[in-house]
Amino acid sequence: MAITQFKIDLLEEQNSKLVAEITELKREKTEFLVKEAGFIARIMELEQNTEKAKLRDTELNTRIIELERSSEKRFAKLKQNQNNTTVKLENDDNSSEKDINVPNSVIDKYIDHARSADTNSRSLGGDPASDITDDTSNSDVCQEMNTQPKALIILAEIVQPRCTTSPIRTETKSSEDKEIDEFLNSKYKERVKKQDSLGELEKLISPPLSCNMKTVNTVYNQEKTSPKESIQNISEKSIRDLVEA
Repeated sequence: MAITQFKIDLLEEQNSKLVAEITELKREKTEFLVKEAGFIARIMELEQNTEKAKLRDTELNTRIIELERSSEKRFAKLKQNQNNTTVKLENDDNSSEKDINVPNSVIDKYIDHARSADTNSRSLGGDPASDITDDTSNSDVCQEMNTQPKALIILAEIVQPRCTTSPIRTETKSSEDKEIDEFLNSKYKERVKKQDSLGELEKLISPPLSCNMKTVNTVYNQEKTSPKESIQNISEKSIRDLVEA
């Protein structure tokens, strides 16, 4: 009887322990379920972030492609503009060279005209007959200048300052001298303005411009050293310096 009661008490004690273990296992199971739910939510969040990252990568790739195309178009446009500028500068250089490419026959003709006009003015001393001859020559030169290119017109302006019926005078600073100065200064300023607009200041010392500067300096120096020298002699020497250069 005593043994049976002892067994019952032992079984009850074991049952209590088992119940406690079951309760602990249930609690742990509940915790695991909570953690599992958290892991599932985290996995879903990571999957969503992965999808967003893929979409972002696609957008970035599209943007990169657009930027590359835009850059290629911009570079192509810049290259085209550079080529156009280069061609324009070359054309300007060629036109400048063509402007000073004066035939020798025309230069000789203007030199002979200057010599004859100077000889008449010196021999006749400003006689009215010489004035009429000079006026006729001036009229012929004006008619010929209308059919000549730009370079010949500039050359004719240097040799024959203006086409007028007034006689050529040999004063120290006559109106013809002032017109020559104004003409040369205006041509020089126009050339400088053109070079500044193109951003090519180096052309100020290029052969065509240096020739013009040489002509200007020659005219001014000759006016200072020999103020009574005729305009035709000054123009003749200027043309010769231009041809030799």
